[in-house]
Amino acid sequence: GMDVQQPEALTFGVDTDRLGEEVRGRHERQCCHGRRKCGGYSPTARSPGGGRTVGTHNRKVTEPAVRLQQRYPRSRLSRPVWIALVGALAVVSLGWLIWTASVHSDPVVSGQVASFRVVSDTRIDVTMTVDRPDPSIPVSCLLIAQSVDFDRVAEQNVAVEATAERLVDVTVSLTTLRRATSASVKNCVESG
Repeated sequence: GMDVQQPEALTFGVDTDRLGEEVRGRHERQCCHGRRKCGGYSPTARSPGGGRTVGTHNRKVTEPAVRLQQRYPRSRLSRPVWIALVGALAVVSLGWLIWTASVHSDPVVSGQVASFRVVSDTRIDVTMTVDRPDPSIPVSCLLIAQSVDFDRVAEQNVAVEATAERLVDVTVSLTTLRRATSASVKNCVESG
């Protein structure tokens, strides 16, 4: 007949001091030709301490679950408490995100460049549109001009007085350090 060996169950740790003993145990199991008991080897024997014995001649090896539990003890907080804490944190974070988005999505005053025209290497004319929900509030907008390499070549605070109109177009002529290629409104704030 032919002897067929069954693969051994894997354990989570390797005891290097007992590696030689493990090899001897395999040899004895092969010599026993698959008999349940042979020279003190018993694959299902129980040790006096209650742990399962595996492998060589009553060497005690604890169950993997017990070893894992000893290595990684349970948390001081139970699972439902953790779930409640994470849920509460998620609700607070989502509320803050919605509040921040709603507050910052609609600024009190906004401005944008409607058009610009490069007049010369030292001058650019810019028309900007200022939008204020309350036109009675005076505002100040920072208007900048940039060169081809995105360096600022001019900037000016432009005051927009209170008017009856919500949308106001303002045309400004900026003197530049060198040729400007674009213009933009950096920010607008209430000045009154």
